[in-house]
Formats: sequence, structure tokens, C-alpha cells
Amino acid sequence: MEKNKFFFIFFIEILTLIVAISTYEKNRSRAFNIILYYLLVTVVTEFFGFLRILAFNETIFLGVNFKQVIPQVIVNSTHWIYNIYSISTFYFFLFFFIQIVESRYKKTIYFLLILYTVLVVIDHIGNYSLFNRTMLVNHKIAGVICVFIAASIYFYSLITSNRIFTFYLNLYFWITVGILFFNLVTIPIFIFAEYFNFSKSIYSFILVPSCYVMYGSFIIGFLINVWQSRKNKKHSSRR
Repeated sequence: MEKNKFFFIFFIEILTLIVAISTYEKNRSRAFNIILYYLLVTVVTEFFGFLRILAFNETIFLGVNFKQVIPQVIVNSTHWIYNIYSISTFYFFLFFFIQIVESRYKKTIYFLLILYTVLVVIDHIGNYSLFNRTMLVNHKIAGVICVFIAASIYFYSLITSNRIFTFYLNLYFWITVGILFFNLVTIPIFIFAEYFNFSKSIYSFILVPSCYVMYGSFIIGFLINVWQSRKNKKHSSRR
């Protein structure tokens, strides 16, 4: 089940990256570029996880034993990789919101960015010895709170503007929905897993659909924006 969970998630991540790259010309912007970099980092990170699965199972392909060729630092544990990745994701998201909110709200999100950085430093000074042994949680809580506030600011600016009438055609709306849904749904797993002794099946039951909702929202946004761009281009050419 654990391997199936990984491959289900890895598939949708690669698919989302492919769609993002293929629609780059129509979606290109600073905010979109940040999400594209996030997807690239995500796929690379998951690739390291994939390598560890191959090594852990002593997979042999074309006479090559992956356990013998993959660096021992990855074979032993990928917690350090995923902890670095987890920290960076909230930076991607906060910088994304800095690009899409109105100028008057940017200082607030910059403040959230600084606050998150301070909390990350404090968390990892106190839990340095656990960095390569387990997935750290405190920075996730801080990151989710900061992202929630940033997303709320974006939604507020959306509903108080004329864009509310065409919100479903807005690329950033779909990306924000995906980011918010995934983080709000999955954070309880990381907070309460140890206390309630969640099984891997419950973990997968929540994580996999959440990934599909988030990346599915990304893909919908990418494709809708391309469709809207082509529609606007046709209208302008008729004038």
C-alpha cells in the first residue's frame, strides 16, 4: 500500500508538471513561474524518494542493483530531503501570494514570510537532532497558518473587486484553492498522527485524494487560462 500511495502521488505530480510546461507560453507570469519551480522541486524530491524505494527493495534492473549504486545517505533515510522540501514549499507559496495580491497587502505577506522564517529557525534549532530521523511538524503548522492568512487576503481582495464575477476563469484562484485545500486537510495528519496512532492506510486515505485535489486544481487553472487566452486572442483578431 505504501508503494502504491507513492506512485499514485508521483504520477499526478509529473502530470501536473507536464501540463505546466506545455502551457507555459500562455500562462507565463512571475506567479506562474513560482508554481512551476515548486512543481519541479516537488518532482525532483519525489524522485529521490523513488530511488530509495528501489534501493530498499534491492531492485535489480539490467543487472544493476540499485542498493549498490544509490548513495548511502539516501538509502539510509530521506527524511532530511523531505524536511528541506517541506520548509521550501511554504516559501514558494508565500512568494506566490506576494505576486498576486494587491500592492497594499504585500507588506503583510512579507511580514508572514519573515515570521515563518523566524519560526523555522527556532524549530530546527530545537529539533536539529531529529532532522534526519523523522518528519518535523512545527514548521508545517507555522507554514499552514501563514499560507492560510495569505490566501484569505487574496480571497478578500478577489471578492471585493470586479474579478469576483469571473473568478472561475482566474488561474490564481484555482492554484490558491488547491494550495489551501491540501494544507488544511493534511496538516491534522502530521499534528495528530502520533497521538491517535494513525495507520498507514488512514494516512494514505487522506493524503492521496488531497494531492489529487490540489494538483487537479492546478491543472484546471492552467487549462482554463489557456482557453481564456485563446478566446481573447480570437476576439481581438476580429476587431
